[in-house]
Amino acid sequence: MKKLSTLKSDAQKIVNKYIRLRDAKLTTGDTIFCKCISCGALKNSDEIEAGHFRAVSLSSKLRYLEENINAQCTYCNKYQHGNLAYYTIEIDKKWGEGTAEKLLNDHETKQWKRWELEELIKEFQKKIDLLTDEQWFQKHVLNHINIY
Repeated sequence: MKKLSTLKSDAQKIVNKYIRLRDAKLTTGDTIFCKCISCGALKNSDEIEAGHFRAVSLSSKLRYLEENINAQCTYCNKYQHGNLAYYTIEIDKKWGEGTAEKLLNDHETKQWKRWELEELIKEFQKKIDLLTDEQWFQKHVLNHINIY
């Protein structure tokens, strides 16, 4: 049986992979290139990270929430600490007005349970597998996100 910390790490890896693929497909139509939500730079997908808007250390409940995680270039995510001035504007454009404020005001913590993490891993692996299905992508991704 895996340790809870290993499950958290595994869940974060699969969620991050989905976010990078989702946003690459949203911004460029393929998975080779992707646009950074903060600076708008077009980068090779292997130069893109899944950047959290609201830090995991500030709200563990938001750790795997899709609205809180978006494609960012390494420079914005690591060296500009998320480049939050622009991220704030773009997250509201992408997810709807007030999203940034809602996330910033969420201080709730969550103790993730083993079964929740196992289900999350399965759910996001299925989403990764379905990204190539154009009908699924249209219904479950494009209809819920504004392309920035």
